[in-house]
Amino acid sequence: MENSNPDNFIASEAKQSSPSTTSSAVTGLDKSLYTRHSGLDPESSISTPPVIPAKAGRWSPKGEIHKIIPIGLLFLTIGIVLGYFIAIYLPVSKIPESINPQLKNCIPRPACLDATPRCMIPETPDMCPRTITPSISPIISELPSGSQIIKDELSRYKIVVPSDWKLIEHGSSFQNSNTIQAPDGSSLQIDILDSESSNLISYLAKLDEINKTSWEGKPGSKVISTTKSSLLGLPAIERVEEWLAPGFITVSTYTLANKTVYRFSVYPGSEDDYRKTIVFSNYQTILNTFEPLSPTSGFVCPTTDYVDCMPGPGAVKPQCSSEFISWASANCPNFQGAAL
Repeated sequence: MENSNPDNFIASEAKQSSPSTTSSAVTGLDKSLYTRHSGLDPESSISTPPVIPAKAGRWSPKGEIHKIIPIGLLFLTIGIVLGYFIAIYLPVSKIPESINPQLKNCIPRPACLDATPRCMIPETPDMCPRTITPSISPIISELPSGSQIIKDELSRYKIVVPSDWKLIEHGSSFQNSNTIQAPDGSSLQIDILDSESSNLISYLAKLDEINKTSWEGKPGSKVISTTKSSLLGLPAIERVEEWLAPGFITVSTYTLANKTVYRFSVYPGSEDDYRKTIVFSNYQTILNTFEPLSPTSGFVCPTTDYVDCMPGPGAVKPQCSSEFISWASANCPNFQGAAL
């Protein structure tokens, strides 16, 4: 049976021809037809493999990585060397104390100046700059045998002491002093010395001048040592003093709040050394509970039109103070004044 397919015929003819006659055998054929079936270039006796195009979307990062890594190492090395020389040789600027004298020997800044609402303590040039410090809470849990709050009769301050201590009552002439006695006979004396001061150091200088002749023309006390400190953010000065008139040595802490100077002193009682007393063993803990109050924080309008301010024995009546009379006149609608 004859093969009528031209393609089969060309293939059979190619098989029957010898390698030496391949070129002549394809001379008369259509080059495109030959190329499609044989895969060979008719002008060359050497076969060339077909070129396979690269698939789109594929990228080999090997060459790029080799370029990036040396550049990254170069920048890293430069950064390390530059940082080293800056840290070693670049001078650090400092604010000289001659330009900012507050950085040396300044009085601790009261924390209430930066609180909200702000207290009425005036700022003075000798105060330290504002710093962010953790707040200090009064230490009450360490007081032995429970605790009690002692509040000034004129609501100027309050303080926490052990519950077995007792407040000694004074007459009206001692309205600026409170004595709190411990079981061993020693006492904590709290005195309000001045209510118009703006600088603690200046006030103590005036007090020392007065003490030179306060005891019958002779010195009433002698300062043994002085230490600057702070009391819950308030400026404070602790001094060991010899009180010449009563004849004992004690420790006194002075602080300034709301333009008022407070003094906390240890009265040793029958003990010769104040450091052996119960009061001194609790001294710093008790001072940490001190809280100055606004002069009007404890005021309440009286239930009558007049308050009884007739003179008599006993402690001073808080409602008869000039501060209360002024406050009640401005804030209590039916208040008429003091009955004398």
